[in-house]
Order: sequence, then structure tokens, then C-alpha cells
Amino acid sequence: MWYLVLGSRHATFAMLPHERLDAWKLCNELSHRIDDITDTFPIDEKYRLTSQMRRCALSAPTNIAEGVAKRGNEFQRFLNIALGSLNELGSLLDYARRRECLGAGDWKNLRKLRDRADALKPTTPYKTPFLHAFTFTAHTLSSAVCVTGS
Repeated sequence: MWYLVLGSRHATFAMLPHERLDAWKLCNELSHRIDDITDTFPIDEKYRLTSQMRRCALSAPTNIAEGVAKRGNEFQRFLNIALGSLNELGSLLDYARRRECLGAGDWKNLRKLRDRADALKPTTPYKTPFLHAFTFTAHTLSSAVCVTGS
């Protein structure tokens, strides 16, 4: 997504702050994959498992996006909420596998993506004028929340 930056002779487009974070990109991808795979779930799971999986999968990227706009330690709180949603999703993926709503290959791929996203443990925030970037513990992906693009 892009938003319009005004104030110069020519209008330019810039990335929204959360879109620069690889953590958000990873969680957003997971959310889209969950939507796609739950489309194949049995209809009797629509208001139970499907709905719950979609809500917690979407919660992770939206909490990251909301947290970017916050000041001080608030962003870390929103990241912790996102991590809680990812843990909930992990439990639901296991449940869906046992209920045979999710095949072994899909389960493995989704768990791998969820586990990569869940490895994002916040430590210390660093602020820039319009964007928050965070460092993460050493066992995480090296570029987990690096700012990308310009």
C-alpha cells in the first residue's frame, strides 16, 4: 500500500511506516495464506475454526501496523499482542491438522511461516522521525524487522 505525500511541486508516493518492517510483511503473508487455506475447510467449520484462525492471523500484522503509530513503549506492547496471536494460531493449526481440515504439507508450510514470524521477540526500540525500527534477540532472523525500501 502507498499513500500520497503532498507539499512538493510533484506528488510522490511513499510506503506506510509499517510496510517497511519485514516483521509486518511476514505476518501479512501468513494472514493471506491462512485466508486462502481456510477457504478449503469444511462449511461446518466456517463459524468456528475458520473464523478463529482468520481473526488471530489477521491480528498479528494489524497490531504491528497500529503499534508503529504509537509512542514510547506502546509499540512493544502491540508486538507482544501480535506474538500472542501467533501462538494462538499455532495451536489452531495443530487442531486443524488433527481434525483433518489441514493436510500435512499445508500444515508444515503454515507452521514454518508461523514459526518464523513467532521468532520475532522485541527488545529495544529505536526511533526515527517517522518510523520505528526495532532490534530483536540474536536467535531471530537477522533481517526480521529491518527497514527496507526507501
